[in-house]
Amino acid sequence: MKEFFSEMKKYLAPCNICVILGCILVFILGEILYQRNGYGILDEKFALNWKLVLEDKEYYRTLTYMFLHGGIVHLFSNMFVLFFVGGTVERALGGFRYLVNYAASGFVAALVSVYYNRWLYFKAVAEKTMVFSVGASGAIFGVVGALLWLAIANRGHIEGVSTRRMILFILLSVYEGFTSSGIDNAAHLGGLLFGVLSAMILYDKRKAGV
Repeated sequence: MKEFFSEMKKYLAPCNICVILGCILVFILGEILYQRNGYGILDEKFALNWKLVLEDKEYYRTLTYMFLHGGIVHLFSNMFVLFFVGGTVERALGGFRYLVNYAASGFVAALVSVYYNRWLYFKAVAEKTMVFSVGASGAIFGVVGALLWLAIANRGHIEGVSTRRMILFILLSVYEGFTSSGIDNAAHLGGLLFGVLSAMILYDKRKAGV
């Protein structure tokens, strides 16, 4: 047990933990409000939706949606991945640059999702569906993309993570997204690609602590 906790300590990066705690606290708040009001008031006010962003100019939704989750399983799966991946990226980039990577990836993921779902809405003739998106997965895919670049930049490995493992993880995650319903794949791919790009800009190997 002591070895287990010792191993877990290396994943404790302050900014990453703050992001995780923020998502957990928002989820708890949302559950409390749901019990009082009988509907998801936070989702209604802060979830991502192309029409509300582009036509009603509620641009804040491109950031707030990252802190919302569609249930305890959704929250746990996202935070589980972020806990292990985010700590490594934070130590390599530094706290501030990690937060920039995370928030910017989530924002770009939101933009890709918004314009893609707008295109789908006007393309579809028989069924006009209005998609609402919640979850940190777009931003997390950005962190995963950053970790992929960090592994590449460090000769294929960083803190025991290899480029091959990252590519396999990404392929499996993308495959799961396309074979499951209710997944915003546009946000995932947008966050992933921007995460790689942002890491290429933000990472300074000479100053890295890894």
